Amino acid sequence: MLIVSSTACQHAAQVSSRRRLLRLLSGGALSGLTPFALPEHAGAGKKRKKHQSRKKRKNDQQPDPQVRADATCPPPQDDTFFVGPLARLAQSFTATTSGDLVKVELGIDNSFGSGSNYLVRLAPIIDALPGDAALATAQVAAAALPAGITQAAFSFSSPARVVAGTSYALVLTIDGNDNLSWISRTGTACGGRGFLANGLSAPFEPRNELDFVYTTFVKA
Repeated sequence: MLIVSSTACQHAAQVSSRRRLLRLLSGGALSGLTPFALPEHAGAGKKRKKHQSRKKRKNDQQPDPQVRADATCPPPQDDTFFVGPLARLAQSFTATTSGDLVKVELGIDNSFGSGSNYLVRLAPIIDALPGDAALATAQVAAAALPAGITQAAFSFSSPARVVAGTSYALVLTIDGNDNLSWISRTGTACGGRGFLANGLSAPFEPRNELDFVYTTFVKA
């Protein structure tokens, strides 16, 4: 009679189980199982999607730049300031908005310059006076404006960047032999300062008793 120990039976059962498992694996029994992402990987994917969605919403909420009136010395005027054709007038102002200065409107008495051009430039303030640099320039033909007092719009084809809290100056001249007239307000109603230079190369002198009428327009 053959006697088989219990230990031998257990070993045989283990070998048989291993063989069945190998047959299952080699037969592709696991090929139909659906792979799954590890929890930490799935969480990272959700965080990325959430960040992208939040960034898109932020970009969608940013408004398009708008052109708005900024620093101004509005009419009505108290006086009309006349100078000869070689003189220069200037008005200082402080920007309240950072952005591109795209346009200015100046109060002009267009009674003399029918054959001339009005020229305006944006200048930095150097030692409390308008500097010689031209940060932006524009011109308007006198013939394109109505006769008498008018608000002349000067659009800068290459706008200059202005910074809130920084002071600049608008310098107005006229070409040809016509007189120049920029309407003004007496006193210190507008916070800036008027300037006069009696010649194209003469230094500017402050006129503390008046401000010239103007409005700046900033795109921001």
